[in-house]
Order: sequence, then C-alpha cells, then structure tokens
Amino acid sequence: MKTTTLSLALLFVTACGSQPGTESKDTDPPDVPSGSTCNGSNCGGCCNGDRCETGITMSACGSSGAACIVCSTSQTCTSSGRCEAASPADAGTQFKRVFITRNSYDGNLKAVADGVDGLDSADKLCARAADSVNLGGVWKAWLSASAVNAVDRISDVGPWRNMKGELVFNNKTNFLTGPINPIEYDERGGETSFYYNGKRESASVWTGSTKAGTVASWKNFSGLQEPATCVDWTGNPPNQAGGEYHVGGVGFANSTTTTWTEGGPYSSQMNQPCYSTSRLICFEQ
Repeated sequence: MKTTTLSLALLFVTACGSQPGTESKDTDPPDVPSGSTCNGSNCGGCCNGDRCETGITMSACGSSGAACIVCSTSQTCTSSGRCEAASPADAGTQFKRVFITRNSYDGNLKAVADGVDGLDSADKLCARAADSVNLGGVWKAWLSASAVNAVDRISDVGPWRNMKGELVFNNKTNFLTGPINPIEYDERGGETSFYYNGKRESASVWTGSTKAGTVASWKNFSGLQEPATCVDWTGNPPNQAGGEYHVGGVGFANSTTTTWTEGGPYSSQMNQPCYSTSRLICFEQ
C-alpha cells in the first residue's frame, strides 16, 4: 500500500492543476443569446435544447444547429458531427464510455448526493452527470474507501472510450499501465484541462487510490497511518488546532501514465485536503 506524507508546509497547496477558482472552459461553444432559439444561424455545432454544443462528442453529436444525438457505443462522432461506425478493426466491438465529471466536489460526497455512504454517493453523482446529457447506461466512480478498492468496484466490461471516442482502456489490465489516451473529457465532451498563469494544467480527480487501484494511505499529523479517502468520502472538516485535517488521494484527468489515479511524484500531487475540490472519474458498466 502506498504511503504518502503531507507536511504542514503544504497546507494550502493543492494537487497540480487544481487550484480552486482557476478553471476555464475555453473549449465550450458560446451560449445562445438570451431569448433566442438555438439554430443554424447561431450554432455551428448541435443544439441541446437552447444550448449550443460543439457537436463532436459521443454525447452530443451534430452540426449546423441540428438537434444533438447520442452516438451508440459501437459508433464514434466524427469531426464533422456525424455518428459513424467505428474503424473496421473495431467492427462488432461494443465500447463502454468513461468521463470526468464537469462539476467538482469537496471530499464530503455523501453530503452532496445523500447516498447510503460515500461510494454510493459518488456513483449517484456519476449517474446524474450521465443523465444530464442523456447518456443512459450504468455508471461507477473510480474511487476507493478504507475497506474497498477502486479496482474491485469496476467490472471488466471494456474496452472503454473517452467522450471524444478515443480508446482509453482495452480492459482492466490497462488500469495498471495507464490510459492509452487521456480520459480528459467531461460528460458533455468538454476538455477538463484549464489554464493557470498561462500554463495548461490538468484537472484533479478524487480517487483515494494507488496506481494498483487499491486504497491509498498517508501519515497524518499524529504520525498514524490513515486512508487517504476523506473519511470514506463523508467528511471535509476545517483545519483543527495544530493543523490537523484529512486528505483524499487524487489523480490527473489528462494523464496517460499511472498518475491518472495516483498523482505524483510529490505528496502534494498525491493528496488534497478534503475541503478542496476535485472531480470524479465515471466508468460505464
């Protein structure tokens, strides 16, 4: 089990690419003017109600202001906004999808979704994100708790593609080596990377997991080992006297190495205080 140490000097340092309030959505299309109807005159992509989407994602595919459609798991959305069959090499393959949530959450996921526990709440948040763009399917969050490993929560039903239709994992064995292409995109197909001080950074994602998909731990301020899972995703207590606080393990949304689930190499890139915010990784099952 990976052990990480977060010193008092890192109290206000969050994982690389997750500084609160700095994310920008430069890749999103402009909103349709208030009071206007989304159509070909004001949307070059596709229309999701009165919202203009890029039209090149599996969850919202289309062009010239047409209504967005959801591509099937055996299709991909082309750069021209058409759902087309996968490449001949993929013929007959039923792909599953994986995305990063558009929203970020602090470490008390139970308070947000009111599930049975923290893990159930995370799954509910993934389902809500998928439902918001009519993806359908059954979704699980890549998340460990003190007695549950993330790798054991995900059924080996791949291969998985990101929301741009790019192959990410062939199977669970790939979890250990890193994504073939970054997960990166949210449920709407938007990039989750952002710019901070002029530099493109990766969004952070709660995982509570090591590169093996098992529960991560850290040495707290009392010198004791505890799971890096924000009290199993039910707590985000403020700093206590002496600097005591809980942390959650994080990874990076745009990684193609094992840092997708266990950030590093520094402890400040592996863990975040539970009062900070990160996103979730959602796997279709």
